[in-house]
Formats: sequence, structure tokens, C-alpha cells
Amino acid sequence: MELAEYRERGFAEPGFLERRVGMSTSEVQRCLVALQKAGQIRQRLGKWQPVAVLRVDTRADPAGARAAKLAWLDVARERLEQNAPGNFGFSLFAISRQDLLRLRELHLEYVRSMQALIASSKGSAAE
Repeated sequence: MELAEYRERGFAEPGFLERRVGMSTSEVQRCLVALQKAGQIRQRLGKWQPVAVLRVDTRADPAGARAAKLAWLDVARERLEQNAPGNFGFSLFAISRQDLLRLRELHLEYVRSMQALIASSKGSAAE
């Protein structure tokens, strides 16, 4: 919805959104419905529009939250298999329990900083 092409033409071109996000039509439709139910998007004049919501709290729907995580893992796997551009990686290591707790805190600090940046960002990297 933040893509300039979408704002100009909407989904006038069949498969536009699917190609841009690398997902199937059924998966895109499922995601649009989920975003609408979560209050993140709405339809206006035949186009989906984002609603100014900073974040969605999925704690009330653990099954839905798990399904969303699994869906995005599938997207990441498909993109990696297709050699799509992006940063993919993992680390396998041995670490003490105390350092693991510190590593978790560092990760949470990063996530909170990332969320603050997203919340304050204007526009879209796709433009």
C-alpha cells in the first residue's frame, strides 16, 4: 500500500502485489484479510490503505501470532531458495547461560530500537 505504483494504480495489474512481495495470490489474500482484521488496513475507494497503527499486539491470539511467524519464515525460506537479494544468516555457537541471558537482552534492545525507528519513519524504502 505504500508503494508508489500501488497508490497510482492499485491492483489494476493482475499479480502486481504477488510479484512485488514474492507470495502466492492465496497467501496475499490471507494476509490482506489478517491485516484488515487487525485494524492495520482498510478499503477506501476500492484500494487498500494503511491505518496509522504503530504495532499489533498478538499476545491475545497466540495461535495467530505463531501462524504469522511461520508464514514469514516460509517467505524467508522461499526467498533464500530463489537466491533473492537480502540478508540471510544464522549463528551456531556454545555460550554460558549467563551470557545467553545477556545476549537475549541485547536482542530485545535491538528489537525495541528497531520498533522505535519504524514508528518514527516517514515514507517507504520501496519508493
